[in-house]
Amino acid sequence: MLTNEKKKQYDLEYAKKNLKRIPLDVQKEKYEQIKEAAQRVGTGVNTYIKESIDLRMATSLDLEGGRWFAKTFSKDVETLINYVDAHGYLFKDMLFADGSFTCDYISVDYVGNDGNIHEDNEYYLPECFANFSYDCFDFYVTENLNDYMGTFDPIKQSITINTEYLGVEHVILHEMIHLHEYVLERAGSQYREIYFYCLYKELEPQISDLDKRIEEYAHVSNTDEIMKIGGFHSILFLMKSFDLDLKMGYELGTVMGYDYK
Repeated sequence: MLTNEKKKQYDLEYAKKNLKRIPLDVQKEKYEQIKEAAQRVGTGVNTYIKESIDLRMATSLDLEGGRWFAKTFSKDVETLINYVDAHGYLFKDMLFADGSFTCDYISVDYVGNDGNIHEDNEYYLPECFANFSYDCFDFYVTENLNDYMGTFDPIKQSITINTEYLGVEHVILHEMIHLHEYVLERAGSQYREIYFYCLYKELEPQISDLDKRIEEYAHVSNTDEIMKIGGFHSILFLMKSFDLDLKMGYELGTVMGYDYK
């Protein structure tokens, strides 16, 4: 066991070699809010800040290079990835891509060097949309998924499909909605609000009883039951599932699942 003096010297040398101090200044009022939040979860301010950083890093898209580089995939995972990649066009609206019904809401006109008016569809495009790629995510196929057909994990940023349902398209599309809703949330609430409005306008002429379907789905008795079975599924999720049903020629409720009628 080290003496107190030697331990102090060891700690100083260790900190100098292995630790990097991050200066952080906040207003006193903000500090008190952080302190109160830390106390609610039974931890100190320093630990609370570090854990908050870890959580933010875990839930941010990894856009610096793909996760698939130099990886070898099983045949089942390759099948899943190929399906996801081939059907990405169904989700261009959720990325505010050129030609989608959401694109106009980020488009701006500007006068170019030639004196003419040009259209810019990228100025207001968030980084998580502009740099989006499915190789920012991991994909798995497994027999060990309990009673689930598929899952999306926002922390690991991954889709996992039960081997039994690998050939069931609407199961994969269901998890792709979760993935794209996750990306949409990373962009910011204003983009989610815009998309909700645009999607509703797109569906309303095609589904005569859309309002009734939304009202029935939104009742807490229904959403609570789905939450217990498979987690949160927003009204936006429901509407996007209808959009995919129409595009794929399915009966309404197929992509939604959970015995939707």
